[in-house]
Parts: sequence; structure tokens; C-alpha cells
Amino acid sequence: MTSVQSHRGPDGHGTFVDTHVLLGQRRLAIIDADGGAQPMSRMPLHRTPPSGRPLILSPLAHRLKATIVYNGELYNADDLREQLRPHVPPFRTRSDTEVVLAAYLRWGTAFVDHLEGMFALAIWDPQNGRLVLARDRLGIKPLFFAPVAAGLAFASEIKGLLAHPEISPQVDADGLNELFAMFPCRSPGSAVFRGIHELEPAHLAVMDHNGINTSRYWALEPHEHTDDAETSVATVRFRLQELVRSHLVADRPVAALLSGGVDSSAIAALAAAEFAANGQGKLHSFTIDYLGGSASGPSLIHVDRDAPYADAAAAHIGSAHHTVQVSAEDLVAAERATLHALDLPGPTNVNVSLYLLFREVSGTAPVVLSGEGADEVFSGYGWHDDVADIKPLGWPWSRTFGSPVDVLSREADATMRPRDYEAQKRADALRVVPRVQGEPSILRWRRQAIHLTITHYLRFLLDRADRLAMASGVETRVPFLDHRLLAYVYNVPAGTRRLGGHAKGLLRHAVADLLPEQVTWRAKSGYPSSHAMSAWQATVRERLHAVITDPTSPIHPLVDAAAIRHLLAGRATDWRNEMKLGYLLDVNTWLADYRVFIR
Repeated sequence: MTSVQSHRGPDGHGTFVDTHVLLGQRRLAIIDADGGAQPMSRMPLHRTPPSGRPLILSPLAHRLKATIVYNGELYNADDLREQLRPHVPPFRTRSDTEVVLAAYLRWGTAFVDHLEGMFALAIWDPQNGRLVLARDRLGIKPLFFAPVAAGLAFASEIKGLLAHPEISPQVDADGLNELFAMFPCRSPGSAVFRGIHELEPAHLAVMDHNGINTSRYWALEPHEHTDDAETSVATVRFRLQELVRSHLVADRPVAALLSGGVDSSAIAALAAAEFAANGQGKLHSFTIDYLGGSASGPSLIHVDRDAPYADAAAAHIGSAHHTVQVSAEDLVAAERATLHALDLPGPTNVNVSLYLLFREVSGTAPVVLSGEGADEVFSGYGWHDDVADIKPLGWPWSRTFGSPVDVLSREADATMRPRDYEAQKRADALRVVPRVQGEPSILRWRRQAIHLTITHYLRFLLDRADRLAMASGVETRVPFLDHRLLAYVYNVPAGTRRLGGHAKGLLRHAVADLLPEQVTWRAKSGYPSSHAMSAWQATVRERLHAVITDPTSPIHPLVDAAAIRHLLAGRATDWRNEMKLGYLLDVNTWLADYRVFIR
């Protein structure tokens, strides 16, 4: 299970065995390479368990308090270390892992309330006879689990669980609906494979002699925003500066992604200023560009080519800039590696180039800052303001991506009932959106669009960023996704969010002095898709045609060949059409490579 995840931790590995638990970890050493080895254990302050609690104690319990395996970064580690010193045994390392474990010893399961950062972790507590799993508030780091005969198996990636001898790659109707009805997202908690679950963001799972109990420890809450526009701008700027400063803490090189949009450019500008102030030289920045085609071809989400804006931003902030150019041949060669990094099929026309971008970054730095999350925090998508999109008649992003449900075969459609499944999942998602008494319909719809984007669409983006970066041993840090910043901006009135009539106007005004004007006020342009490259299109279409004409293709029983032929005859400039074609090809490859058994 650990060896198939070695890409996530190329710098070290370890195991811990006790009567009731076996823990394994692969380490990407960013802070305290010598002292932060895992699994990590701490000794007890006392040996008296909580009164009246039935315990199943191991032979190590008299001298072992708790053991942790942990993936992530704790950005308030120094503050917590000082706060904890009087209450725990002396710290032996500079590692944030030790701080997390000490926090658990001090506060029990309430320790998560004190953590600021990204994390997925497991703590074995022999004195209380329990295993504790926890995940950060926004789900930046992944954590999957599955029941097995002897208890519970868990891992950072699905492939880790599939390596367990009791877990097989099976998919039932619900799993197929996650692939087709929920595209491009997944329902919270779903991992598509039968019997495998994802621990949801902001959740704890505690397993003891009573079984497993899962609970939420944080949620977005509506409240009145009393700051005026000027104060809101100043607050956002101050918090971003503090967040970028904390996200730069590392013992190894840190770089930044720089697309030339306001999100990544703002993060890179603040990071470059910190580098200069600390005498660290130039920040290395990276962007993607395509060879042999016009990746600048417009689509519903990608408006123009990134490279000229990225060059302008890099020149302005003084970064050492790298443009990673990829060809159609590069994309085809990296397709399978990208799919295997993700463990699930996805929109290949954006995923593969991102995989290649992170592969290039890994040669310079094992840590990279990203502007991911700004659109979710500051409501930067068109569907946040378009009433036709935000009315609760579908997912806010439905018109952007379309759905592959329309290519299902009649038999698959009758068995899966994908429209009913999607409608139920959407109703479930809307049910947990906080309500404000007396709120007008348009504001309620807008709040729903924001909430769904954070709880569903953001997870799709974070899954992609984590898996594709970690596939090359790169840790992606996302300063915009601090839960305190999100909680603040979540309640800012729409007029202030769109300050000056601009999408993300609040953010743009907060960072305008850091960037060239053409970058600050550049219209939203999503991550560039390879669908505009004619050579890539031709390859995808040729291969998919071969798939649907081969009755032994794994996807063949699920789809209507005539419907796919209609797609193949469609306009090559249609973003949704091309994304759907690439996705169907990815589903077929996934079914074959993972030897998926459909129940």
C-alpha cells in the first residue's frame, strides 16, 4: 500500500506495528528532514486513562501515548509549539508533525480546531483504544478509507487501498452515476469504487471498540458583514500577505505557478516580494503553453493565451520565469500516467498538460504556490452572477461542461437512472446550504451557487492539483484556501465582491498595486485546454472511433455508439464536445487499466 504511493513521498518511508494497528508512511521532506521521520510517536505524561472508558490496551500502552502518520503542512506550527510547551513533554524536532501530535495529546479530538493548514492524518491512541482520522477544512489533502474484515484500511490515494488484498476494483450503479451524472465533480464522500469512501473535508472519523463514528468539526456560517468596501479591501490585502508569508516556510526551494491571471499573479507577486525582503534571490515561476496549435482558441472558460500575460507579470515582479511548452505528442505520451495519478477518469484536455507542468516544476522546487481557490473564495465564475445559472435548476457549472449522460446506452440509462441520481444529490447538497431568514430569492440563489462551488466544484480542482503535483513529488500550497479568509469573504455583500463592477473586484483592488494593469484587470480565463490543438483533437477522435467500433472495449456496453458518432461529427471548436470525447476515452482506458468489474 505504501509502495504504490511512493511518488507522494520519495524522501523516506517507515512503518509502525502494534497489536491492533499497522501504519505506513511515505515522506516528502519539506521541513526538518532529519527530525521529522514518520510514523512518529510521543510518550505519555501519565498512565491513567479516562475514567470509566473500556480500553483495549496494547503491550506498548504503558510507555506509548500516541503515534501519527501525517500528510500536509501546518502553517501555525511555531505558534502552537509555544502554546503547547508547558503542557507536553519537550519537543525533540522542528517538525510540524510533532506539533500536530502534541496538540492531540493536549486537546484530544478537539485538536483539529487549533490547526491552520492542509492535512490528512491518522493517530493511533492505544491508551484510549482508538484510531483517529482527520482531514483539513477544505479538503486540500486527500484521505480515503474502506472497511476490511479486521477493521479499517485507509490511504492518501485510491491506489493505496486497491493494493490491499481484501479490496478489489468494483463499481456499481452508484459509482457509474458518479462518473456520468456528476461529471466533472463527485459527491462528497464518494470514491466511485464500491466499498471505498473519502473522508469529507472538515471531518473526523474515530474508530474504537464501538465501531467508526464520523463527525464534522467546521462549516461555513452566514453572518452580517459590517466592514465597508475600503476596510474589506485592506483586510483582504493584509490577510493575503500574512498567508503567503506563512506558506513560504520550508527548508527546501519554493516556486510559484504564474498563469498571468490575477489569482496566481497576486500570490507570485507577494511571494517574490518576500523573497526580495529576505535576500532569497529570485522566485522561480512557471506557466504552460502549447506547441503546434492555438491553445489560445477561445472557449466557454478559456478566453485568450496565458503566456503573454504571464511574461508581463513575471517581468513586473522580477521572477525567474519558465514557460513549459508541450506538444500534442507530449500529451499523448503522458495520458496514461495522468490517469494513473488521478485513479479516476477526468477531463484529459486540461489534466495531462497540468501533469506535465508539475513534472517540470519538480526539477526546480518540491513546493509550489498556486492561485487555486481564488475563484471559489471571491466568486469569480460567471455562474456566480448569472441568474440563469444560479437558479437551483441544475449545478451552476452545468452549462459550462455539459454532461456525458446523453451518450449512455438505453440499457445503462434504465439501470442507472442517472437523472434521478443527479437530482437527488443536488437536493442533498442544497439542503445543507445555510439559510438566512428573510433573504430575497436572488441572494439565496447566489449563496447556493457559492456554497455548491465550494463543496463540489472546488474539490474537483483540488483533487486534480494534489494528485498531479504529488505524482512528481511536488507539494502544492494554496494560500487563498485559508478557512479564515474564506469565512470572511463568504459574507461580503455581492456589490463589494464585484467592486467597480468587476468579477473578483474585491481581490483586484486589494492587489492592484502589485501587478501590471493588463494582468490586474484581465478577464477570467480558465486553465488552457489542449482541445484547440488540431493534432490532439485528431488523435482523440481517431482512438475513440476505434473504441466504439470494437465490441470488446470495456465502455462498449455502457454507451450508445450512434450518440458518440454524432459527437465525433460535431464541431471541433466546441469546448464541451471535445471535453466529452476526451473524457469517454479516459473512462474506457480506466476500465481497462484498473480491471474494473461492473456489478
